[in-house]
Amino acid sequence: MTPVLSGAAASTAAISIVAGEGSAEKSVVLRLEEHERKEVGVRVRPAASLSGHLVCTDGGMLPRQADACLLGLPAGDEDDAARDACRHPVVPSVSVTLSGDRQDAFLVGPLTPGSFRLALRPRGYTNWTWVLGTPDGAQAAVVQVNGNDNVELGTIPVLCGPEVEVRPTVLSRDPLPDLTLAVVSAELTRISPEGKVERRVVPAERSGERVVIRELPEGEWTLSLSMSHPFFLPALPVRLSVPFKLERGVQVRAGVEIVSVGGAVLVDAPAGVARLTDPDGVKRLEPAKDGRVAIDGVAPGAYRVEMCEDDACARVIRRWDGLRVVRGAKVVLAVSDDSTSRSN
Repeated sequence: MTPVLSGAAASTAAISIVAGEGSAEKSVVLRLEEHERKEVGVRVRPAASLSGHLVCTDGGMLPRQADACLLGLPAGDEDDAARDACRHPVVPSVSVTLSGDRQDAFLVGPLTPGSFRLALRPRGYTNWTWVLGTPDGAQAAVVQVNGNDNVELGTIPVLCGPEVEVRPTVLSRDPLPDLTLAVVSAELTRISPEGKVERRVVPAERSGERVVIRELPEGEWTLSLSMSHPFFLPALPVRLSVPFKLERGVQVRAGVEIVSVGGAVLVDAPAGVARLTDPDGVKRLEPAKDGRVAIDGVAPGAYRVEMCEDDACARVIRRWDGLRVVRGAKVVLAVSDDSTSRSN
């Protein structure tokens, strides 16, 4: 026999059952003979809970149901995939009904005292929103619950619009470089009912391994994206153009291919032209801009770098022989001194 609470009390109280002289348990097994009657006791005691309100950042409506994921403190082996899948909840994942005048209030419980990270995901949505309002589980706030308190979390903003996630694949199987160094531009286009081309430039968020474009308009659109990076080989932007049906709360995914990963050379110089020469004698010229010369997309190897006054390199200001470029790193040179440094 297992006692069950229903209604609002199910989230704010804990229930147990006692048979005879036994201790309080979640459930008991009773054996009854014909015409036999046994008495059991049901104990209901207050329990802790978490409450708050959800609100779409675009002002739109939320579904009435949401899934809740409750994790403890981060474990040493926790990764993004395990966290996003809510693989190790401290209490079984539950569904909560949003209530209140605006149908936006949530209540999660019953809980025992402890430290928790809470995520909520409106029914039908792809991503979790972590308290206190971030899609990034690594930035989730830790909430301390004491005794049988109800902890009010306030209003949690939810990104309810459609979004697109772009993850590059490196064909050479080189490690993917940090995409926070990438330059990304993205645009949505579609043909309006009047036959005109409708365009919207959309901002892209870069993280270590992916690019996410959030809060997009709903409907059928074509996404055009350009991504360049100082370590991509060849040193050209990778491009993507793909049609999508964008739906509220849903994330769609796309990929781009990168041939391989190299390094880069950066020369601090107010003016002039840098000439990079590889072991086969192939030369590459790059002009100074904003006090620097950026030579991106350089294959690993040894090079000669010359800083010249003009494209013809009639006069060489500085020269570095045997400069080694490694994968995933930037070599920084300064014309004014002999320093050489590397950065990722």
